[in-house]
Amino acid sequence: MEKIFTPNKWFVGFCALLIVVVATLKVVGDMHLAELASEVGKDVFIWEWPSMGLSSRCMSMKSHVLRRDANDAVVEVTGRQIIAKLGQDNKMKEEEQPEAKAVLTFYRRSNKWELGKVELK
Repeated sequence: MEKIFTPNKWFVGFCALLIVVVATLKVVGDMHLAELASEVGKDVFIWEWPSMGLSSRCMSMKSHVLRRDANDAVVEVTGRQIIAKLGQDNKMKEEEQPEAKAVLTFYRRSNKWELGKVELK
């Protein structure tokens, strides 16, 4: 049997370049989604209730993509949450909570990621 196709250096180079481009697009897409999740995570973990004298802030926010498909993605956001309570002497007392976690589910709509669900852990 005769060989019909033999790969040469140009074909191998093109395939390698194609693999690098696809991998780079996946990494950049995950980074964009993680940044979007960090912004949403700030809205979840940072809040203020002046009527009750409570407020919260978050330190060292981290996010990473757990799963991403063509239409949905799951991202875990973690950070150290610090809750401040207004005491009887009108001074804020801060309590550092253990690591706060939230799992965010995003859905793609019109080629944009939109928040669908938030699960606090």
